[in-house]
Amino acid sequence: MNNNLVNAYWEANLPSNYAKPGQQAATSEVTKFLTEKYVNKRWVDTDMKYDPLYLWTNKRARFEKFVQRVTNRAAGGSDDESEEEVRKPKKDKSKKVLQKAPTVQPV
Repeated sequence: MNNNLVNAYWEANLPSNYAKPGQQAATSEVTKFLTEKYVNKRWVDTDMKYDPLYLWTNKRARFEKFVQRVTNRAAGGSDDESEEEVRKPKKDKSKKVLQKAPTVQPV
C-alpha cells in the first residue's frame, strides 16, 4: 500500500486549504494533527465501513474495489459504482409490537 492510497481514506474530507504540519512543526502540532487524523478520524471517508489496512488484511476483494474507486477518483472519473465496502443503512431489528404485561390477581 502506498501513502497516497491510504490517505485517500484518512484524508478524504480534509479541506484542500488545510495546512498540514511541515518538517519544522512543533511536536505538539504534529501530535494534534495525528490525533485528529487517526484517533478522532476527523477527515475519514465516511462512506467506507473499514479502513484500508483492515480491508487489505481481511477482505482482499473489497480492498481491490477500494483501490479501483480511488484510482477512478484520481483520474477524474466517477465512483458511483455499487461497492461492498460502502456503508449500507442498518435495518431496524427492534420489535415494533409491545407485549402487554401479565396481570397479577390478588389472593
